[in-house]
Amino acid sequence: HLPKSTRPDPLKNMYGLALLPDGSVIYTMEEHGGGIVKVDACGKVLWNLEGLFHHTISMSENNEYFWTYEGVHTANYPKLVKASSITGEIIETIDMKDVVEKNEFIHIFNMRKHAKTNTDMFDVSHANDIDELQGLQVNQFPNFNAGDLLLSFRNLNLIFIMDPKTLVIKWWRIGATDHQHD
Repeated sequence: HLPKSTRPDPLKNMYGLALLPDGSVIYTMEEHGGGIVKVDACGKVLWNLEGLFHHTISMSENNEYFWTYEGVHTANYPKLVKASSITGEIIETIDMKDVVEKNEFIHIFNMRKHAKTNTDMFDVSHANDIDELQGLQVNQFPNFNAGDLLLSFRNLNLIFIMDPKTLVIKWWRIGATDHQHD
C-alpha cells in the first residue's frame, strides 16, 4: 500500500495514529517507512499519502482533517501539514522557518544556535506533537481561538501555541517539561 517504500518491514516504525469513530485508522509509517495510510475498520486501505511524515496524527474536532509533521524528525525547521482525513490530500503546509521569521523577537528556537560541534546541532528541535484547540475547549482558554495549535519540540523542552493563519506565537514555555513526546 506504499509502493515507493523500499525499507524492510522490521525497519518501519508506526509513530502516530488516530482511531476514528467509524473504526477506520490513520497512521504514519515513520519518516523512512513511506507515508501515511488510512484503513477502514476491516483493514482495507482507503488511501495512502507517500512521503516523509512522523510522530503524530492529530485530528480536527469534526475529524475532517488532521495535522502531522513532514520531513525527518531531526530537521531544525520541520513542516506542519494539514491533510484531509477523507481523501489524504494535503490542504496546507506551514514551514517553521516562516514561523521563526514571523516571531523574530521571540528567541525560543535558537537556544542551541551557537553549539560548539556539529553533533550538538543534530536533532535540535525534535518536533513531535501538534494539537488543535477545539471549539468545545475555547471557553477554558480565553487567550486563544479555536484552531490555534499547541506544538511540542522535545529537544528544546519547548511547548508553544501559535495561530496557523498568522503564524504568530501566542504563548510559549521552556523547561516545564523534559523531553516530552505528547
